[in-house]
Amino acid sequence: MFIPRIRPENSDCKNIYKRYSLKTGAYVMLRNVLDDCGFDICWENQRRDICHLMRYMRRQWQERESKEAQINTDSNVDVIRSVFYRNKAAYLVGRVNGQYRQFPFVIALLLNDKGQLYVDTAVSDPDQVSVIFSFTRAYFWWTLTPLCSSFVFT
Repeated sequence: MFIPRIRPENSDCKNIYKRYSLKTGAYVMLRNVLDDCGFDICWENQRRDICHLMRYMRRQWQERESKEAQINTDSNVDVIRSVFYRNKAAYLVGRVNGQYRQFPFVIALLLNDKGQLYVDTAVSDPDQVSVIFSFTRAYFWWTLTPLCSSFVFT
């Protein structure tokens, strides 16, 4: 999904994404991801959204039950520090680093009528994620301008 052009040990790629551990559990990890997205806006119901994301993740991981798709407490999640914007939505873009493979994900955030933030949807199927950024890439903007050349969507 996004690949640093230079190996992290030889560059400052840590500025591009933030790594979250699953050692503390999926709920805490997801809460940290949502809290770190940088919005100073009240959530409609963050607990509900995290629980929905956890159910979605569990379903996705169960569908990928092959050995190469194993996700456990030693796994971690990388989220691009910059939020992507398109139309009325903000998108958190990241990858789950499984034991043998990486899996992309996108979480779409919207505002309700009261101006409160909520998770609209999540996508983690690599084919669906690639469609989001393939021909529509030009319609997104993000705040990572100095580091744009440091990652590539694949």
